[in-house]
This record gives sequence, structure tokens and C-alpha cells, in this order.
Amino acid sequence: VSEVMTKEVFFVTPAHTDVECMVIMDKKGIRHLPVMEDDQVVGVLSSRDLLKEFIAEQQSVIDKLTNYTGPKE
Repeated sequence: VSEVMTKEVFFVTPAHTDVECMVIMDKKGIRHLPVMEDDQVVGVLSSRDLLKEFIAEQQSVIDKLTNYTGPKE
């Protein structure tokens, strides 16, 4: 297992944003990121989780812009 796993465990806290987590995962070349709170693992983020959230946020922005009719005169 030591040949395929990273030796240093990188983690985040619930205070980290999605973007911060994506940057950490990209820079460190990892696909899973434990979420720690009070010295306990409270969750694990995957790159797929973050990608789905990013796509959903972008779709929301697209929908709002598409439905925007402009100021009423």
C-alpha cells in the first residue's frame, strides 16, 4: 500500500471553501481529502464531489443569467 498511497496526509476543516479544497487537491495530486474537526475525521471529500458541486453552481449562474430580463423601464 505504501507504494501507491501518499505518505503525508493532507486534510481540511469545515471552514475551507470548495475552491480552497480543489486547489489543495490539484497542487498535491490527490483525489480524496479528509475533513477534520476537533481531531476527528468528520468526512471525506472526493474530487468528484467537488466537481459535481462546481458544475451545479455554474448551472445555477447560467440559469439566472438566462432568465434575467433586465431592468424594467
